Amino acid sequence: MDFREYLFAPFGSSIGYEADARDPGGAFLRLHYTFTESGERHDTRMPLVRTSPHYGGVRFWVLCPVTRRRVAKLYLPPGGDIFASRQAYGLSYGSQSEGPVDRAVRRKWKLANKIGGEDWPERPKGMHWATLDRLCEAAWAQEERSDALFFRRMAPYLAKYA
Repeated sequence: MDFREYLFAPFGSSIGYEADARDPGGAFLRLHYTFTESGERHDTRMPLVRTSPHYGGVRFWVLCPVTRRRVAKLYLPPGGDIFASRQAYGLSYGSQSEGPVDRAVRRKWKLANKIGGEDWPERPKGMHWATLDRLCEAAWAQEERSDALFFRRMAPYLAKYA
């Protein structure tokens, strides 16, 4: 398996990759890219490691060039100069930095989407009534929680201007 691809971003920047997994012991991912502002070129070759999942087949992982950890994704955040793992850059998931109100709202919308959206439909095709009841109760509980947290946060402002 040999893939080659070039992607062009706005303003003349480009990124290309090549992945070669024909030789399991020498499989690699090569990234070559140019920063638009500085014109600095990078050409990085990273080893690919293969594992055998219990359900069969083969899965390839990239070895992070900084941490040497096996990862599925590489990142290049603003200010970064090489593609590396989330751990190498100290990046966190969005859900790790959200507050209690945001978390409650996110959970409510996640449950609402399982039921079929914000309009609270009668019952999605194939869903058992007990499942629908359980999801609706959980979504309403999250909505009440998010409202309570929001009004608790806004109470000083409401008292000041009421």
